[in-house]
Amino acid sequence: SDDESVRVSTFAAQLASFDIDDDARLKGIYESLTIDCRLTGENISQLTGLDVEDVEGAVCDPRTVPIEKKYALAIKGSYLVNAVNRARGQ
Repeated sequence: SDDESVRVSTFAAQLASFDIDDDARLKGIYESLTIDCRLTGENISQLTGLDVEDVEGAVCDPRTVPIEKKYALAIKGSYLVNAVNRARGQ
């Protein structure tokens, strides 16, 4: 189907994008949560247990977030994007 073709093309493009900077990936996760999923920094903080300041830092400029916090931001943010997409039926 056309939908399946689009999903496979998107997947292939994502696999080819492994040279993207980690901070850009982190920002992308949080842009997905705030723009696509329409969650606020406070919403994300409450759902993940992350500090709202760190969440907002990931959205604005991940370089300002201490390295020791980036792993939790990436894992929890990625999980939340997946959970939202599953709830939407995607």
